[in-house]
Amino acid sequence: MADSLQVAAVLHRSAPLAPAPLWRTLHQPLALQLVVVAGGLALIAAELWWFLGRHGLAVAAHADEAGVQEITITVDGGYLPSKIQALAGRPLRLAFHRLDPSGCLAQVIFPDFHKTLDLPLGDTTSLELPPTPAGVYPFHCGMAMVRGVLEVVDPAA
Repeated sequence: MADSLQVAAVLHRSAPLAPAPLWRTLHQPLALQLVVVAGGLALIAAELWWFLGRHGLAVAAHADEAGVQEITITVDGGYLPSKIQALAGRPLRLAFHRLDPSGCLAQVIFPDFHKTLDLPLGDTTSLELPPTPAGVYPFHCGMAMVRGVLEVVDPAA
């Protein structure tokens, strides 16, 4: 029996060892792991809010002498304002003034009205909309990356 133990010991010593890893794993406390995960999730939520959320309050269009509502939207890295409020049942003129040279912002599309407007750089281009019923009408750039919304509200509400 002693011989078999000696043979086993010799075989155990001659067995090849697994190579040591090039890095060392450091075990962190569970509380630190949870803080890191929560921080990562908070950053993801902030990015989603920034890129997909609706920011700011709606800016109301003002009526001219003829009763046509009008608002100027500056196109510079986005639409400013990106949320426009107008009264239902009255014509609306949206004037887009493009300052951003990005090709994405070279067009604005109103899918609900089947309207696409080319926006030349440095110019103001207007879109005339007929009296429109109350509702929410989204608009976006040619690549649908930059978005805005037209909120048409009932004047009696």
